[in-house]
Amino acid sequence: MSANAGFFQRIKGLSLAQKHLFALALTQRMKPNFDFFWQQRGGELAEQAQKQFDITLQLLWQKCYDRKLKVNYETHFDKLDLVTPEPDEEELYAARPAADAVVSLVVMLNALESKNDEELVNVSKLSTATVLGFVEAFDHQDLEGDALKQHCFEHPMLQEEKAVQQQLLDWVEQANPADAEQTKALRRELCDHPISNLGIEL
Repeated sequence: MSANAGFFQRIKGLSLAQKHLFALALTQRMKPNFDFFWQQRGGELAEQAQKQFDITLQLLWQKCYDRKLKVNYETHFDKLDLVTPEPDEEELYAARPAADAVVSLVVMLNALESKNDEELVNVSKLSTATVLGFVEAFDHQDLEGDALKQHCFEHPMLQEEKAVQQQLLDWVEQANPADAEQTKALRRELCDHPISNLGIEL
């Protein structure tokens, strides 16, 4: 079994609540990517976009330890859709990682609404793909094919992403998401060090 296969098996072995918490921690790390795009792009939607991301993210954190919390999923889907960048229509590369961050939120909302946790594993893959896409776009060193794959695999940004995900998974495996103090402590730790998976800090 490869290291990656073993890692994803560990994620699959988490409870639904733990998977939610792990995906949520990764999404919290992606938030600066979303904010950075809208701060660079500006426009009338910028403030609304950042506010809506915060509202949905806050609700998902609260849902971890308050399972009875009522959520109007369609409202969140609709409001997030209005502020999701279309990367192919934007000049800024930052639209891509910003869109990835919203996809992560939507995956979690879908999982909660359907009570199907299979897609939550994909948040880990999405966060890694965001980093890989950035490296390929800005530090490809004119490499192609297997040489580019090897370069990306060994890149410090990807190694950092793997290390952070490993640390978070180690913590979540021992956590009880329903424990409000535990969950709030993790959120505080992430908010006190708001550096994204691309190294963006606002």
